[in-house]
Order: sequence, then structure tokens, then C-alpha cells
Amino acid sequence: MMRFVYTGLFLCVAVVLVACTRTPPEAAIRANIAAMEKAVETRSASGVMEHIAASFAAESSETGPLDREAAKRTLAGVLLAFPNIKIGATVRSVDVQGESAQSVVEVLAGGGPGALPESVRHFTFHLSWTRDGSTWKLIRARWGDSS
Repeated sequence: MMRFVYTGLFLCVAVVLVACTRTPPEAAIRANIAAMEKAVETRSASGVMEHIAASFAAESSETGPLDREAAKRTLAGVLLAFPNIKIGATVRSVDVQGESAQSVVEVLAGGGPGALPESVRHFTFHLSWTRDGSTWKLIRARWGDSS
């Protein structure tokens, strides 16, 4: 009889531990943004793209509409043009509504061919996220140059 009691207690503890290790949605989205920032600075286009949904769509005043493939090509061009790119991102807000979320991120980006940045620009990104299984993927983005 005690064996069943211990087994039941073990299962209860295991369920509680698994439930506690799940990352809350806002923290997961903030972690994705930080990972994308690091991926840009380490020149890893694939590190950025792993957070972008297959149905991604974007709009900016400079590029016009972009789908996932166009965003990938644009990112490759930026990384080629600015080999020493530096990014500073500040998450202003994250609003989670069930399986979707919105975030606003302020980004200061600088870079150039040499060690010192030739230009620095400020952008405000309005991002839409969707839950894809246990992860969050970027599905929409809108931004403009705030410089």
C-alpha cells in the first residue's frame, strides 16, 4: 500500500516540477528578442530566421512589404554591408493574448566596414508573435527609422 502512496506522491511532484519549468509567454518572447539581437551581432542569419514563422510578413517605410524569404535576403544584405554591426534592443512592451502576442522594441543599430561605426540609427519595431507548439514565432513586423 505504501508503495502506491509513494508512487502517487512522486507523480504529483513530477507534474508540479514540469509545470514550473515552462517558460511564461512574456519571458519566452523577451528571450527570443534577445536571441535575435545576439544572432545579428554574431552575424548568424539562421539564428535570426529560426524565430521567424513561415508565414511571416513585414512592412517598413524603407523596404515596403517583405515575406520571409525577402526578409532573409534583406538580412543577408545588411550583414554583408555592415560586417561590424552592433545592436542595442530595449523591449518596451509585451502584451500576450492567448496564442498571440504584440511587442514594441526600440533598437539602436550601428555599423560599418571598419572597427568604428559609420552610422547609427534608431528604429521602433512593432512585432506580432504566434505560439507554434511550445515556442513563439515572429509572424508580423512593422518598423520605421526614428533617427
